[in-house]
Amino acid sequence: MSLVSKAMARAGTAPDGANKPEPADTHFVSSEESYSAPHVEVAPAVIESVPASAGPPPLPYVDIHRDENADLSLSTAVRIVRHRWLLILVTVSVTVGSAMLYNTFATRMYEARAQLLIEPDSADVVPFRPAVNADFGRPDYFVTQMEVIRSRGLAQQALERLNGLSGDATRRSSQIAAFQSNLGVSPVRSPGGESRVVNITMRSADAQFATRAANALAQAYVDQNLKVRTQGNRQATEWLTQRLGELRESVNKSQRALQQYRERNNTVSLDSSQNVVTQKLTQLNTALTTARTERLERQTLYNQLTALERRGEPLDTFPPILSNTFIQSIKAELASLQRERAQLAEKLGDLHPEMIRVDSAIADAQRRLNVEMQKVVDSVRNDFNTAQARERAMNDALEQQKREVLALDQDSIGYSTLQRDAASTQQLFDSVLQRVKETEVAGELQTNNTRVLDFAEVPRGYVWPRTWLNLAISFLGGTFIALVFATVLEYTNPRIAGTADVETALRVPLLGSAPHLGTLGPGHFRVNALPPAFQEAFRSIRTRILLSPSSAETRAFVVTSTTSGEGKTLVASSLATSLATGGRRVLLIDADMRRPKQHDIFRISRHPGLSDVLAGQAQPGDTIVEMTPTGLFVIPAGTPVNSPSDLLDTARLKDLVATLTRVFDVIVLDSPPVMAVADASILAHAATNVVFVVGSGTPRRELAQIALDRIASVQARIVGVVLNKTHHDPNTFAYDGYGSYQDAERPTSLVRPPT
Repeated sequence: MSLVSKAMARAGTAPDGANKPEPADTHFVSSEESYSAPHVEVAPAVIESVPASAGPPPLPYVDIHRDENADLSLSTAVRIVRHRWLLILVTVSVTVGSAMLYNTFATRMYEARAQLLIEPDSADVVPFRPAVNADFGRPDYFVTQMEVIRSRGLAQQALERLNGLSGDATRRSSQIAAFQSNLGVSPVRSPGGESRVVNITMRSADAQFATRAANALAQAYVDQNLKVRTQGNRQATEWLTQRLGELRESVNKSQRALQQYRERNNTVSLDSSQNVVTQKLTQLNTALTTARTERLERQTLYNQLTALERRGEPLDTFPPILSNTFIQSIKAELASLQRERAQLAEKLGDLHPEMIRVDSAIADAQRRLNVEMQKVVDSVRNDFNTAQARERAMNDALEQQKREVLALDQDSIGYSTLQRDAASTQQLFDSVLQRVKETEVAGELQTNNTRVLDFAEVPRGYVWPRTWLNLAISFLGGTFIALVFATVLEYTNPRIAGTADVETALRVPLLGSAPHLGTLGPGHFRVNALPPAFQEAFRSIRTRILLSPSSAETRAFVVTSTTSGEGKTLVASSLATSLATGGRRVLLIDADMRRPKQHDIFRISRHPGLSDVLAGQAQPGDTIVEMTPTGLFVIPAGTPVNSPSDLLDTARLKDLVATLTRVFDVIVLDSPPVMAVADASILAHAATNVVFVVGSGTPRRELAQIALDRIASVQARIVGVVLNKTHHDPNTFAYDGYGSYQDAERPTSLVRPPT
């Protein structure tokens, strides 16, 4: 018995008229060539080695890879440029011409630049500290000063110096805003890092105005900085001078009282070291003096605070707030958020999430700033109240000690009390007098840590528009737009994308469509886990083939496509598997000997196979491999050959197909694309039936029509078209008149563990 006869005996024949139940499909492969899933080994077997009673072996697994040939090639790009050169030339000419017109009619803008030097602090001319001493060395001081230069108030001062500020409030606000929009403030960077030099740039259509505005702003900042530094010293001097007059009167009163007591009681000075009570009294007196001095210092700050509140001035100028590093950092953060909001406001609305986020951050920063400033204010008040309470406590203790001294020496206590009171008053007077003199000297120094390093000069040329840059951008942008437009026009030729396109453009029956499963990575997947809609699609295709009027003649058919990448290989394997699960004996032959894939899909050896049979090196039975489900057999492509077309174009191929049709119910041949090589035409002539695969959106109509004409020219019959990679929901299957029907039951897996 021949090997083919043995294969027929192994396969068995179903009794005529017997209706085999159609099991659930367990092997469907993707219409894409880029689907991945876990890999499970399959145990295929050659037909001679599989007993007739053996159960179905495990399902095959598919190794599908991405199509790497879909990118736009260089030759295609050159062809597009040659074809659309006039469009590209016109587009580039229009963009460059527009740039030239803009450069010609745009307003010339001139930029003047002045430089400021902001030092950490001025030199120490006197050995004592001034009344107001800010921390100029902190990291945020330099950033804060640049924000001060950008401030609206300083811009208003500069415009007032230029006599260019309108009397109308609305127009004045617009002038200040325009001034700020043309202002630039940036630190001068050197190879060693950022310096303490600041560039102030001003842009204007008038070169003279730009120069005067930059110089006016620089000088206004220097003057304002000096004013802020000296204003605190003047306020402290005024209050200390007033308090000094009160202390002078107190000193005179205490001295007169001491002299009157001495004359009235005829007492002399007693040595305080004579007894412990007198020594304790001396200590309390010293403590009281310290408390009074501390209270006066706290009162100085408190009076400054009340003066600011009474005049309604902002607390930013209060010395303790100026010297608070944390408050200054919050102010810098607030200024940064306000700049960010101003930038976002130019692009976004008030209800945009980014605007809401920035507004929320600004409100939070303002709240924290107010809280910290209030903490400083409360601290000043609390310190002053504490100093007063301590002074009162010390005074009470002193009075108590005085009474004890009186109890010891009634005659001398009065004198001692007056003497110590006069001494403490004199000491306080001397301390305040010294502080007044230091403050007056510090205020008269008029030191400043900022100065104008370079005044702005009249610019010699304009900085806007940038002629060559605009021309370069217009040329590159126009070239890009032209290439994109040309490519879009080139690729908008009609392509076959839907079922209506198949019927109108190809005029052949539509067997069905396979849904698009998406672009997935390479790998293996378990085929019985595919969506029900995908499985139902191939059931429909199978049914239309078998129930067609010419189904009796459709014993062998070729599955091919116009070009590569349309999924014809996977459609062939899926269709063969669906036919086998319907109770038929199906043989799948991998006739694509140039790029064979069926052996990878079913995880079997590539040879021996079709090429070996046609070359006379193997018998058909040696190459047939039984797969799952039961009834599916595969012949791989076989050993690679140099000229597959010559090997196929022989009588041996027709004889092989005729012989195998007597063994199997259906033979499916996976063929190369029609437009690629002549193999498809040879196979179509041998099998006489063709199932044509069209990838949705892949082939052009003209190219697909040419492919069908080539098939018809070899006397092959087109069974129908399978539209592959259609964009439908892979989890549902639509029935006309019933909407979207969702499979409630998943197919039962027929896969058994590998043996």
